[in-house]
Amino acid sequence: LTEANLKRVRDYVAVNLHARIVIDDLAALTGYSRFHFARAFAKATGLPPYSYVINQRIAAAQRLLRETDWPIEAVAGATGFSSHAQFTTTFRQLTGTTPSRYRGAASHGLVQNP
Repeated sequence: LTEANLKRVRDYVAVNLHARIVIDDLAALTGYSRFHFARAFAKATGLPPYSYVINQRIAAAQRLLRETDWPIEAVAGATGFSSHAQFTTTFRQLTGTTPSRYRGAASHGLVQNP
């Protein structure tokens, strides 16, 4: 991927974290086929597109948990998760803790910005 294509994809993901993001839409941004996009993206970033999107969603959720008092359900929706359970499971898998525990630790200054 060119740097411009990579930036276009990253910007699109950042703006659309709350919505459904599909690989076909990302590939269309670059003019690549779905297969070639997935391969080129993984080579450029070290992550498959789906993993990249999930990591970006969790990073945004961490920021919201630290900086807002939104209910966890609202954080889940704002970061594109379809349910509180899906959000909590994914958050725990990637961070090793639950969203509520993360927020508690953040409020006590026990977590650093990712």
